[in-house]
Amino acid sequence: MEVPKGWQPLRSLLPKISWWQIGLSLSNQLITPLSAGGNATANSTTALDLTTSLGTGLNRRLPRDELDRWSLNLHLTNYGSTGNFGADVGLVSDQFYPQSLFQSPSGLWFQGLWLQRNGLPHERLAQLKLGNLSLGNSFLRGDATNLYVNNLLNAHNGVSLPGVPYGPLNALGAIATVRLGRMDAKSQDTFKTNVLGGSLRLGLFQLDSQRNNSNFRGFNQTISPGDGLLEIIEWQMPLSRRLSHCNDGKPASKEALSKHTIANGQAGSKQARSDPHVGRFISPSGCLSNQLLQNQLPEPMLLVTLYNANWGFAGVNGPSIQGLAPPGQVPTGTQANGIGLYLALPSPLPVGLDSRVWLSGSLSGPAAINPYPTYLAAGWIGQGLIANRPQDLLILGLAGSSTSADLQPSQPGQMALELSYQLQLSRNFYLQPYSQLQSGVPGQGPLWTIGMQWSWSL
Repeated sequence: MEVPKGWQPLRSLLPKISWWQIGLSLSNQLITPLSAGGNATANSTTALDLTTSLGTGLNRRLPRDELDRWSLNLHLTNYGSTGNFGADVGLVSDQFYPQSLFQSPSGLWFQGLWLQRNGLPHERLAQLKLGNLSLGNSFLRGDATNLYVNNLLNAHNGVSLPGVPYGPLNALGAIATVRLGRMDAKSQDTFKTNVLGGSLRLGLFQLDSQRNNSNFRGFNQTISPGDGLLEIIEWQMPLSRRLSHCNDGKPASKEALSKHTIANGQAGSKQARSDPHVGRFISPSGCLSNQLLQNQLPEPMLLVTLYNANWGFAGVNGPSIQGLAPPGQVPTGTQANGIGLYLALPSPLPVGLDSRVWLSGSLSGPAAINPYPTYLAAGWIGQGLIANRPQDLLILGLAGSSTSADLQPSQPGQMALELSYQLQLSRNFYLQPYSQLQSGVPGQGPLWTIGMQWSWSL
């Protein structure tokens, strides 16, 4: 089994500059209803995403001094959409909708500007970010959810609080990642994972009462007496073993590859036992020098998240925030808090090259602040189900969220079912046709939609 055509690394289209890095991606979601109310026939949403970093140590394996550990980072996204699909088809809530790309208002959004410090392998402080930040992929979501199109499956574990900095909105804040576990006594340069291992991610954000004003295009640095704080802590525990030879550049032994195959849940597959090349089907965190097939699946992982938001919630106390609450219903100074869980494991089903099952959920309170106090989602993802398409993914997910009786007494809970197939045409480009069933259209059955998502990255 050889590397598929189009999967060899491409030469960069940009000049190589030692102190500058840039990333560019273009994504599109096309969707059309097969059964729905309203006037919508189809909707296309596009996101052009730019990330760039400046720093003296970006292309150095080890920093020479303290300055080399720091970088200045910028994140910009331009959104364009032909309409607001959820509203057009008659969905009651615009919190969870069939598309995950931001739809309205279109235009250039300033998603983040921050300083970042990366620690060395032997340091407890793995990473520190300071500046205008978004929750992004840092909190309340696992890697598996990024593969889904529907916002209910792709959302931050169902948590939807007014004023909280979900992308593309951001806030002044700080994020620190701290390594746990014990130091490797032999090398003294890495941390070994044990029962209390993994890492802690700590976040502190300044909440702004005007955060939902789209005219700010993602951020507002004005601080007023009604502002508050969001504190969030997340424990991340990897559940897969990594190959110990990854830093020496030498080929892996058959014994090492066999152990890695078993550790990543492939031992139950007949194909994994009979095909010697499958033993080199390793994770993105493994050795690129030994890689024939890249694992597109999310890493086995446990995430436990706790958060607390304490502020005036002026957006809820105002005329209304997205129609959720009438004026004056919620007192100022209310606390909102909750817990989230995400778990991804190797699937016991011997299908394809490998597969994952995942589960996520959250409990949030109080009902006077949280429009969706409970959330539960689960899914299955398989790779290489077709013999001559080893990089493709089959993706299935189901999610549901209850609604607050205080904020939305007449609105039923949200549910979404999604089935999609991701065709990896190259290392940088994929197509993903999908179909969805989603509740939320008053007086009608589930909303059935079909569509196509594609993404290209540089």
